[in-house]
Amino acid sequence: MAELLLDSSIRFWVFIPIVVITFFVGILRHYAAILTTGEKTVDKQQLADSQALIRSRILRENGKYIPKEV
Repeated sequence: MAELLLDSSIRFWVFIPIVVITFFVGILRHYAAILTTGEKTVDKQQLADSQALIRSRILRENGKYIPKEV
């Protein structure tokens, strides 16, 4: 069976353009997804409630380490 000989410049004309095109298509898809999704608006009261729940959970988990004199 004959050996397969490849031109050494094939990586410059085939592989590198495929990598570059794939990279830029990924970037375009990322920004297209950002543009198509709507901006999420958060109500101030809802944000305050969620932060209060997070603070209460942290206090409940770590309250045993707080001295009673404080």
